[in-house]
Amino acid sequence: MKKIIFALLIFNLTFAQEKSGKISRRIQLQESFSIPGFKVPSKVLVYSGGNFDLATNYNNLFKKIEKRANKPKDDFKYLYNVKADFPKNLKSFDELDIKFNNEKYDAICILLLGEVQMSEPDKTSDGIHMYYSKSPEYYYDFYVLMVEANTHKILLKRKYNVRSMDLFNKDSKELAKAISKIFTD
Repeated sequence: MKKIIFALLIFNLTFAQEKSGKISRRIQLQESFSIPGFKVPSKVLVYSGGNFDLATNYNNLFKKIEKRANKPKDDFKYLYNVKADFPKNLKSFDELDIKFNNEKYDAICILLLGEVQMSEPDKTSDGIHMYYSKSPEYYYDFYVLMVEANTHKILLKRKYNVRSMDLFNKDSKELAKAISKIFTD
């Protein structure tokens, strides 16, 4: 009986780690879904957009993911579309209904920023936030959604909770590593 309970305990701990867990010192996997037998499609459009203010941040993140994923440029294209109609602060995957019809790519991988909060300042004076003993930190959710072309079948979902010194612009090495792992596994 003890062996059965021990085996069930190990089984439950294994499943808990797959659903969420610490990825790195600043990134926590909050939500994870992959279809059974998931394999990375051979041609993927990595896509984001809608928030003009973050175009540079997304493009820097794309460059880091591209470098880490090490996929041929013809097979993996990274595109930021300023005119895309995405929510500026995504709250859940339910807000996205992606219909991707394309003959060139097998799937589209959407990367989107969720809600953002900043650490409390040491002092606030006339609307100016001052930090004396530390740099400000951002706390945000980051969403990754991969949808199969033409069938609109969801292949993969990931929601990361991130603590960072900026919004994935210069300080995005760990986030890029977590996302590029999807393309290399």
